[in-house]
Amino acid sequence: MQPFIPAGELFAPSERVVVPANGTASVTIRSFDGYSFGVNRLLFDAPNLSAVTVKGVVGGERLIVEGVHLDAFRPLFQHRALRNPIVIPTGQVLDLTFSNASNVPVPVGVLVDGFTSVQLDALRAYRESEGVPLREGGFLWGSVDVAANQERKRLDVPMRTGGATLARLFLGANHTDAEATDATGDLIAGVSAQGRDLIRTATPAQLEALMGSRELVPPVRLGAMDTLTLFLTNLSGTPARVSLLAEALR
Repeated sequence: MQPFIPAGELFAPSERVVVPANGTASVTIRSFDGYSFGVNRLLFDAPNLSAVTVKGVVGGERLIVEGVHLDAFRPLFQHRALRNPIVIPTGQVLDLTFSNASNVPVPVGVLVDGFTSVQLDALRAYRESEGVPLREGGFLWGSVDVAANQERKRLDVPMRTGGATLARLFLGANHTDAEATDATGDLIAGVSAQGRDLIRTATPAQLEALMGSRELVPPVRLGAMDTLTLFLTNLSGTPARVSLLAEALR
Protein backbone atom coordinates (compact mmCIF):
# COMPACT_ATOMS: atom_id res chain seq x y z
CA MET A 1 0.00 0.00 0.00
CA GLN A 2 1.40 3.38 -1.02
CA PRO A 3 1.69 6.07 1.70
CA PHE A 4 -1.23 8.47 1.97
CA ILE A 5 -0.30 12.07 1.21
CA PRO A 6 -3.07 14.47 2.29
CA ALA A 7 -4.08 17.55 0.37
CA GLY A 8 -5.18 20.82 1.95
CA GLU A 9 -3.79 22.94 4.74
CA LEU A 10 -1.19 21.94 7.32
CA PHE A 11 -2.71 20.99 10.67
CA ALA A 12 -0.03 21.27 13.35
CA PRO A 13 -1.40 22.94 16.52
CA SER A 14 1.13 23.66 19.24
CA GLU A 15 1.16 24.78 22.86
CA ARG A 16 3.76 25.55 25.51
CA VAL A 17 3.50 25.50 29.31
CA VAL A 18 5.82 25.62 32.32
CA VAL A 19 5.22 22.69 34.67
CA PRO A 20 5.98 23.70 38.28
CA ALA A 21 8.48 21.80 40.39
CA ASN A 22 6.73 18.67 41.71
CA GLY A 23 3.52 19.99 40.19
CA THR A 24 1.21 19.73 37.19
CA ALA A 25 0.11 21.89 34.26
CA SER A 26 -2.27 21.32 31.36
CA VAL A 27 -2.78 22.32 27.73
CA THR A 28 -5.72 21.78 25.40
CA ILE A 29 -5.42 20.76 21.74
CA ARG A 30 -8.41 21.55 19.55
CA SER A 31 -9.25 21.72 15.87
CA PHE A 32 -9.13 24.99 13.95
CA ASP A 33 -12.77 24.72 12.86
CA GLY A 34 -14.58 22.78 15.60
CA TYR A 35 -14.77 19.62 13.53
CA SER A 36 -13.01 16.31 14.16
CA PHE A 37 -9.25 15.96 13.79
CA GLY A 38 -6.65 13.22 13.86
CA VAL A 39 -3.44 12.94 15.88
CA ASN A 40 -0.60 11.29 13.96
CA ARG A 41 2.29 12.30 16.23
CA LEU A 42 2.73 14.02 19.60
CA LEU A 43 6.07 15.82 19.52
CA PHE A 44 7.26 16.97 22.95
CA ASP A 45 10.17 19.22 23.79
CA ALA A 46 11.63 19.90 27.24
CA PRO A 47 15.10 20.37 28.77
CA ASN A 48 14.48 17.19 30.82
CA LEU A 49 12.01 14.88 29.09
CA SER A 50 12.61 12.20 31.71
CA ALA A 51 11.29 14.38 34.54
CA VAL A 52 7.83 14.84 33.03
CA THR A 53 4.97 12.38 32.48
CA VAL A 54 1.76 13.02 30.56
CA LYS A 55 -1.90 12.08 30.79
CA GLY A 56 -4.10 12.45 27.70
CA VAL A 57 -7.90 12.61 27.81
CA VAL A 58 -10.27 13.02 24.87
CA GLY A 59 -13.62 14.72 25.39
CA GLY A 60 -13.17 14.86 29.15
CA GLU A 61 -13.53 11.09 29.63
CA ARG A 62 -11.67 8.88 27.11
CA LEU A 63 -8.23 8.13 28.51
CA ILE A 64 -5.63 7.54 25.77
CA VAL A 65 -2.42 7.55 27.85
CA GLU A 66 -1.40 8.14 31.47
CA GLY A 67 1.80 8.34 33.49
CA VAL A 68 4.16 7.90 30.54
CA HIS A 69 7.48 9.76 30.49
CA LEU A 70 7.90 12.20 27.62
CA ASP A 71 11.18 10.55 26.62
CA ALA A 72 9.21 7.44 25.57
CA PHE A 73 7.40 9.50 22.91
CA ARG A 74 10.62 10.61 21.22
CA PRO A 75 11.60 7.23 19.70
CA LEU A 76 7.95 6.43 18.91
CA PHE A 77 7.52 9.54 16.78
CA GLN A 78 11.00 10.58 15.69
CA HIS A 79 10.98 8.60 12.44
CA ARG A 80 7.33 7.83 11.74
CA ALA A 81 3.72 8.51 12.70
CA LEU A 82 1.04 6.17 14.01
CA ARG A 83 -0.27 3.87 11.31
CA ASN A 84 -3.82 4.81 12.34
CA PRO A 85 -4.40 8.31 13.76
CA ILE A 86 -6.11 8.91 17.08
CA VAL A 87 -9.41 10.55 16.13
CA ILE A 88 -10.78 13.43 18.22
CA PRO A 89 -14.52 13.66 17.41
CA THR A 90 -16.29 16.85 16.36
CA GLY A 91 -16.84 19.19 19.29
CA GLN A 92 -14.27 17.46 21.50
CA VAL A 93 -10.72 18.38 22.50
CA LEU A 94 -7.56 16.62 23.63
CA ASP A 95 -6.46 17.62 27.12
CA LEU A 96 -2.84 16.91 28.07
CA THR A 97 -1.82 17.13 31.73
CA PHE A 98 1.89 17.12 32.56
CA SER A 99 3.37 16.05 35.90
CA ASN A 100 6.88 17.13 36.89
CA ALA A 101 8.81 14.81 39.24
CA SER A 102 11.81 17.15 39.61
CA ASN A 103 12.47 19.96 42.07
CA VAL A 104 12.78 22.63 39.33
CA PRO A 105 10.18 23.98 36.89
CA VAL A 106 10.26 22.40 33.43
CA PRO A 107 9.03 24.20 30.29
CA VAL A 108 7.25 21.76 27.98
CA GLY A 109 6.27 22.30 24.37
CA VAL A 110 3.93 20.07 22.37
CA LEU A 111 3.52 20.08 18.61
CA VAL A 112 0.79 17.91 17.08
CA ASP A 113 1.28 16.43 13.63
CA GLY A 114 -2.34 15.97 12.65
CA PHE A 115 -5.08 15.66 10.06
CA THR A 116 -8.07 17.94 9.60
CA SER A 117 -11.55 16.44 9.32
CA VAL A 118 -11.34 16.74 5.51
CA GLN A 119 -8.00 14.91 5.49
CA LEU A 120 -9.40 12.21 7.78
CA ASP A 121 -12.29 11.66 5.36
CA ALA A 122 -9.81 11.43 2.48
CA LEU A 123 -7.71 8.92 4.44
CA ARG A 124 -10.78 6.76 5.14
CA ALA A 125 -11.72 6.78 1.45
CA TYR A 126 -8.16 5.92 0.45
CA ARG A 127 -7.93 3.03 2.89
CA GLU A 128 -11.31 1.69 1.70
CA SER A 129 -10.07 1.80 -1.90
CA GLU A 130 -7.07 -0.28 -0.83
CA GLY A 131 -9.29 -2.77 1.02
CA VAL A 132 -7.86 -1.78 4.41
CA PRO A 133 -10.53 -0.01 6.52
CA LEU A 134 -9.24 2.78 8.76
CA ARG A 135 -9.23 1.63 12.37
CA GLU A 136 -8.74 3.59 15.57
CA GLY A 137 -5.16 4.31 16.53
CA GLY A 138 -3.96 4.29 20.09
CA PHE A 139 -1.52 3.22 22.78
CA LEU A 140 -0.86 0.59 25.37
CA TRP A 141 0.88 1.93 28.44
CA GLY A 142 1.95 1.20 31.99
CA SER A 143 4.42 2.28 34.67
CA VAL A 144 6.17 0.82 37.69
CA ASP A 145 8.80 1.65 40.31
CA VAL A 146 12.00 -0.41 40.11
CA ALA A 147 14.27 -0.45 43.15
CA ALA A 148 17.99 0.20 42.97
CA ASN A 149 19.82 -2.82 41.51
CA GLN A 150 16.53 -4.75 41.27
CA GLU A 151 16.33 -7.52 38.70
CA ARG A 152 13.30 -8.49 36.59
CA LYS A 153 10.65 -6.32 38.21
CA ARG A 154 7.38 -7.29 36.55
CA LEU A 155 5.09 -4.82 34.77
CA ASP A 156 1.80 -6.20 33.41
CA VAL A 157 0.05 -4.10 30.78
CA PRO A 158 -3.61 -4.98 30.05
CA MET A 159 -5.25 -4.53 26.64
CA ARG A 160 -7.81 -2.10 28.17
CA THR A 161 -10.25 -2.03 25.21
CA GLY A 162 -10.34 -5.39 23.42
CA GLY A 163 -7.54 -7.11 21.55
CA ALA A 164 -4.75 -5.33 19.73
CA THR A 165 -1.79 -5.91 17.48
CA LEU A 166 1.45 -4.82 19.14
CA ALA A 167 3.25 -2.66 16.58
CA ARG A 168 6.08 -0.92 18.47
CA LEU A 169 7.09 -0.30 22.09
CA PHE A 170 9.51 1.97 23.92
CA LEU A 171 10.54 2.85 27.46
CA GLY A 172 10.89 6.07 29.40
CA ALA A 173 12.33 6.41 32.90
CA ASN A 174 13.68 8.73 35.53
CA HIS A 175 15.74 8.18 38.64
CA THR A 176 13.64 9.05 41.67
CA ASP A 177 16.13 11.67 42.81
CA ALA A 178 15.57 15.40 43.20
CA GLU A 179 16.49 16.13 39.57
CA ALA A 180 14.50 13.18 38.14
CA THR A 181 17.44 12.40 35.86
CA ASP A 182 17.22 10.09 32.84
CA ALA A 183 17.34 6.41 33.87
CA THR A 184 16.89 4.68 30.50
CA GLY A 185 20.63 4.07 30.18
CA ASP A 186 20.52 1.92 33.32
CA LEU A 187 17.68 -0.38 32.24
CA ILE A 188 17.43 -3.82 30.68
CA ALA A 189 14.01 -5.12 29.63
CA GLY A 190 12.48 -8.43 28.66
CA VAL A 191 9.13 -8.53 26.83
CA SER A 192 6.70 -11.45 26.89
CA ALA A 193 3.10 -12.21 25.94
CA GLN A 194 0.91 -15.29 25.69
CA GLY A 195 3.37 -17.29 27.76
CA ARG A 196 6.35 -16.78 25.49
CA ASP A 197 9.29 -14.42 25.30
CA LEU A 198 9.03 -11.87 22.50
CA ILE A 199 12.31 -10.18 23.41
CA ARG A 200 14.41 -11.92 26.05
CA THR A 201 16.70 -9.01 26.93
CA ALA A 202 17.22 -5.56 25.42
CA THR A 203 18.19 -2.04 26.41
CA PRO A 204 15.89 0.90 25.57
CA ALA A 205 18.40 1.89 22.86
CA GLN A 206 18.09 -1.56 21.28
CA LEU A 207 14.29 -1.32 21.33
CA GLU A 208 14.57 2.02 19.56
CA ALA A 209 16.90 0.55 16.93
CA LEU A 210 14.51 -2.37 16.38
CA MET A 211 11.23 -0.46 16.20
CA GLY A 212 12.04 3.22 15.72
CA SER A 213 11.32 3.20 11.99
CA ARG A 214 9.25 0.04 11.45
CA GLU A 215 6.71 -2.21 13.13
CA LEU A 216 7.51 -5.63 14.58
CA VAL A 217 7.76 -8.36 11.94
CA PRO A 218 5.86 -10.63 12.11
CA PRO A 219 3.10 -8.73 13.95
CA VAL A 220 2.16 -9.80 17.47
CA ARG A 221 -1.60 -10.16 17.96
CA LEU A 222 -2.88 -9.97 21.55
CA GLY A 223 -6.39 -10.99 22.57
CA ALA A 224 -8.69 -9.03 24.85
CA MET A 225 -7.74 -11.19 27.84
CA ASP A 226 -4.01 -11.24 27.10
CA THR A 227 -1.44 -9.23 29.03
CA LEU A 228 1.76 -7.71 27.73
CA THR A 229 4.44 -8.28 30.37
CA LEU A 230 7.78 -6.55 30.86
CA PHE A 231 10.59 -7.69 33.15
CA LEU A 232 12.72 -4.70 34.11
CA THR A 233 16.22 -4.68 35.57
CA ASN A 234 17.65 -1.48 37.08
CA LEU A 235 21.45 -1.50 36.92
CA SER A 236 21.89 1.71 38.90
CA GLY A 237 22.17 2.30 42.62
CA THR A 238 19.20 4.69 42.50
CA PRO A 239 15.51 3.70 42.33
CA ALA A 240 13.78 4.44 39.02
CA ARG A 241 10.27 5.09 37.77
CA VAL A 242 9.81 3.30 34.44
CA SER A 243 7.02 3.65 31.88
CA LEU A 244 6.09 1.74 28.73
CA LEU A 245 4.52 3.28 25.64
CA ALA A 246 3.40 1.02 22.80
CA GLU A 247 1.60 1.63 19.52
CA ALA A 248 -1.47 -0.61 19.39
CA LEU A 249 -3.38 -1.45 16.22
CA ARG A 250 -7.01 -2.19 17.02
